[in-house]
Amino acid sequence: EPACLTEALKSCKLPLLAQKLEIGLPTLQDIAAELHIDTRYLIRLFTKHMGVPPYQYLTQCRVERAIEELRRGKTVTETAFLCGYQSENAFRIAFKRVMGCSPKTVQK
Repeated sequence: EPACLTEALKSCKLPLLAQKLEIGLPTLQDIAAELHIDTRYLIRLFTKHMGVPPYQYLTQCRVERAIEELRRGKTVTETAFLCGYQSENAFRIAFKRVMGCSPKTVQK
């Protein structure tokens, strides 16, 4: 790893990048440009240090938040949009892929 990346990791920039991805801002290209590295290298680095690729991490974060929202009484539709999904169907598919059950199951 180049010195600037080692320094970025030491100063906790990678977890901050993870947080930025969680809220949907900015894009991987933006983050790579900020660190002066190639996007593919950022993905490899992120995966190495976080254990999963950025988009899988983002999906996991969204599903974790969805579980909280569903347990608070939000509807599946409300939860889908609160967690950054463009449609309820996309949310249901992602949720089932991660959790192995439908969002309604968690809501009960």
